[in-house]
Amino acid sequence: METKHTDVDNLRICNDCVSENYLVDYIITNGKLRKCSFCESKERTILLFELIGKIENVILNHFEITRNEPNRWEEIFMNDKESDYYWEREGYTFQEILDDNWINNSEASNLISEILRDKYYDMESAQIYEETHFCSDIHYELKESNGEVLLNEWNSFKNILKYESRFFNEKVEKILKSIFDNIEITTTYTGESVITEVGQDNKIKSLFRARVFQSKDELLDALCKPDKSMGSPPSHLASSGRLNSQGISVFYGSIDKSTTIAEVRPPIGSKVVVAEFNIIRSLKLLDLKKLEIIENNTSVFDPLYKEKTEKITFLSQLCRLITQPVMPHDEASDYLPTQVVAEYLASRSNFNFDGIIFPSVQADNGLNITLFHKSSFVEPIILKENTVLEASDTIYEEDGFYLNYEVKGSFPKNADDKIVKFEFLPSLSVNLDSIEVHHIKSVMYFKDEYSVDRKIVENNDLDNIFDE
Repeated sequence: METKHTDVDNLRICNDCVSENYLVDYIITNGKLRKCSFCESKERTILLFELIGKIENVILNHFEITRNEPNRWEEIFMNDKESDYYWEREGYTFQEILDDNWINNSEASNLISEILRDKYYDMESAQIYEETHFCSDIHYELKESNGEVLLNEWNSFKNILKYESRFFNEKVEKILKSIFDNIEITTTYTGESVITEVGQDNKIKSLFRARVFQSKDELLDALCKPDKSMGSPPSHLASSGRLNSQGISVFYGSIDKSTTIAEVRPPIGSKVVVAEFNIIRSLKLLDLKKLEIIENNTSVFDPLYKEKTEKITFLSQLCRLITQPVMPHDEASDYLPTQVVAEYLASRSNFNFDGIIFPSVQADNGLNITLFHKSSFVEPIILKENTVLEASDTIYEEDGFYLNYEVKGSFPKNADDKIVKFEFLPSLSVNLDSIEVHHIKSVMYFKDEYSVDRKIVENNDLDNIFDE
């Protein structure tokens, strides 16, 4: 090993000669005020071999060696005379990684590379041109995380709820904590919080909600009392859904009319009432779509790098896991995990979430919002005492009856306003001018079609049937 430094074991490197932020902070925090062996300034320094140990560990654990020759398909393109394809090895050399990302002193960088190359040099491998770690020609790239650890935890979580225990389960609590710990301070790669605020001072100011009716009397009654009939149902009528258990009343809504109609999946011949609800106070929602683009700014030198990266990768898949379509006959069991997730997020005071925003599984580009029980209350419509309301769906004119929805009311002379008490602060108020009745005449499906090829062969040809 050729170097102007004769006493390599005692060489020190300072924070100014290092460019990687985690390493800089480490040297400033743990280093000693000594003269740097490379830039000769008196700064916080650590032994060079301590730094080399960290670099060696990171390369061996978090990087993988790329292919040093093209695969079969790449060779075909290379040999195609009409193609200008040129194969180039993926990744970066160890020296490039050092110079471009971690070390900003060329003398130190070259020495680190030389020390590790000599450490892993193997005469026998060199004679047969076999690559060894840290040799000059080898290329590396950062290993991709597949979120497998937390995906396994998620599957375990689902199985526990379905087949073992649904209440007072410490393992479920631990899994959820590992998934959502610090979620409230997580940001996307564009710097946005994964929390979306909605309300009058924000982009989303209102929500739409739909109900299906096949009974004329029930529909007309709903038109008279849209604050009660179109808002979140009373607890004794609250059926289980994707994000609530039976008896737990929440508000399911969408940010546009077409999505909210698609979500209730109305049968042909039914009628759907749609109402817009203004959001009258600021609400904080966990935006599952933003979890798909969480920023991973964890340093590879962080001892928890693998765990943090695994978590980010898993969270990027959580939206899909929570919103994947469920067949009606599977809802009772398949909704259990998402119901527990919603209750966990709703009940933790450190999150202070009012609900969840997530993509619709029924409408392309549609967005749904579920407001948790504590934030699902609709402001009552204030009427005079003893007000009588009546709704109709027809109007008579000279040439006959016509379809026309109308609500009329009357109250006694000098009647006082009703005094309404409510348990929680209302989050929504129904926009009475927005209420519409939609008659469902047909349903359209958008689909991709694929033909099915059939091949019938003798048993001894089965191995080759798919190679044709």
